[in-house]
Amino acid sequence: MKVLTQYGNPEGNKIAVTAALVGASVEFNHDWQQRAKELAKQTFSQQAPIFEAPFGFFTHSTPVLKVLAQIHALYPADPVVIALVDEFLETSKDDLDRPVKLWLDMVFGTVPTDAEKLKKAQADVKKFLFIVEQRLKKSPYIVGNSLTIADISLACALTWAFRVVFDEKYRKPLPALCAWYAKVSGLPQFVSVWGPVKLAKVALEAPAPQAKVEPPPKPVAKKEEEKKAQPKHVDEDDEEKPAAKAVNPLDLLPPTTFELDEWKKLITNTKDRKSVMPNFWEKLDKAGWSAWFIHYEKAEGEGEKMVPFENLLDGFVQRMESIRRYSFGVMGIYGETPSLEIKGCLLWRGQEILQGLLDHPQFEYCKRVKADWENDNDRKRIEDYWGNVNDNDTVDGLVVQVIRFWK
Repeated sequence: MKVLTQYGNPEGNKIAVTAALVGASVEFNHDWQQRAKELAKQTFSQQAPIFEAPFGFFTHSTPVLKVLAQIHALYPADPVVIALVDEFLETSKDDLDRPVKLWLDMVFGTVPTDAEKLKKAQADVKKFLFIVEQRLKKSPYIVGNSLTIADISLACALTWAFRVVFDEKYRKPLPALCAWYAKVSGLPQFVSVWGPVKLAKVALEAPAPQAKVEPPPKPVAKKEEEKKAQPKHVDEDDEEKPAAKAVNPLDLLPPTTFELDEWKKLITNTKDRKSVMPNFWEKLDKAGWSAWFIHYEKAEGEGEKMVPFENLLDGFVQRMESIRRYSFGVMGIYGETPSLEIKGCLLWRGQEILQGLLDHPQFEYCKRVKADWENDNDRKRIEDYWGNVNDNDTVDGLVVQVIRFWK
């Protein structure tokens, strides 16, 4: 049985965690994106499925959870308990899963920020969580006194939020929810899929909404122009002035001769990426750009299994969205289990660490060393990180396992 989505997708991870709890075997299929259109024809909704089994394709996680857990205490035979679990799964899908996904999509920059929609999504999430808080004050689990797929579904839906937007202030009025989440997310089967969950210290904010471009004014008829020839006097103090548009400090740096977009296109469209590195060194504006070696400092238990570690890498890269216009590089997983490492090399505008990375909730756990443009060893390491991206290649003496090009 195969999960047809990327690591870190809550819907796919709900299935993977449930499978681990009941002893079923599932694997994440890496070619699902290439097969999406073909697979969509196999479903009722004509949408790309997230799960493939001998008995069919599924576009939603809930029926898969029920199939996997039907002979297990996670989905008890008691019809009353089944009804309560089903009721929660249906309710949380609309009242929590959708608004929390919209909130996170705006934070990660995968959808444009809409202030009104964001505010509503945040309010919907908080309202639902306070309802759950009251229930968990009376019961150790969502339904009754034992773990069910209702708990797995909710914990997976909230994991990215706990990592990114539920900071200490947000969590403070929800002690029962937090205690419950710590209990569920600490299960070995949950950790085997998600990895250890580091709670957000500071909430990551959605980028500011893009300014709306007003259409040009319609031409005014000649007679109307004559009527308006004598404008009324407006006191300068009373006149409303447009709000100043926020300027990124990086846009105020001295002009650079290095064209980042051209470089991204060149290296990503070249099979032998090392062959174009002379072009990079020739055109590099050393004063306007800096390169940094990044090494994630693992918590205990991290890096022992590929699935949760790749999940962690994808989350790290997603949260870099705010610096995309000003940066390039490679982040990847290197080494062998159970001693995998997340490392990389990033190029960015200016000589200091970008604010978008300082705001990144995982970046504080990373060692970062600035490359010396004149050091031959540093230049070789940059070329290795950006050029050695295939199976059996090595970087810093470690085998390449997973690569995420940041472009």
